[in-house]
Amino acid sequence: MRADIPPPPLRLLDWPTAAPSLPLRTDRLPPDREALLLERLPERLPTAWDTALLLMEWTTTRWKHANDQTGIGMDAVKLLEAVDDGRRFRCVEYSTVLTQALNAVGIPALGANGYTRDHHFGIGRGHRFTEAWIDDIAAGVVLDGQNGLYWHDGGRPLGLAELLTMHRAGSAPPST
Repeated sequence: MRADIPPPPLRLLDWPTAAPSLPLRTDRLPPDREALLLERLPERLPTAWDTALLLMEWTTTRWKHANDQTGIGMDAVKLLEAVDDGRRFRCVEYSTVLTQALNAVGIPALGANGYTRDHHFGIGRGHRFTEAWIDDIAAGVVLDGQNGLYWHDGGRPLGLAELLTMHRAGSAPPST
């Protein structure tokens, strides 16, 4: 600096990747509430993947989307009771119902949020969905309970990490 010579440019040779903090918790209801949810769910199909698709379709068709906030909390049974009374909800509630339904039938799942770059301003700048571990494919799969969609690479369903990698590379996977 005294010689008025700029320092050499900084080169990052490795970028640290944060490991998930353990334990990862799935979004489950207490056993008594889960038993009430199981009474409402359609019968499981022979495979985890078929059951996940069935539960996604079942969730998608429970009510028509509205951007109403619930004031109910994250309890699928209470949400479905409110839907029975004619209430309509947003993506957060679709994700809650789907995630808790999957966990109730033994398919590990958790809710996740996605945001646009400018998500701090305005409505509709984010979306909540579910990621479930599907034993049949030995992978996590993103399921959208509101829209009844999942993403794939032309055949194999994709998980959140794969979707993020594709998004960062500028490619958009098809959805089904």
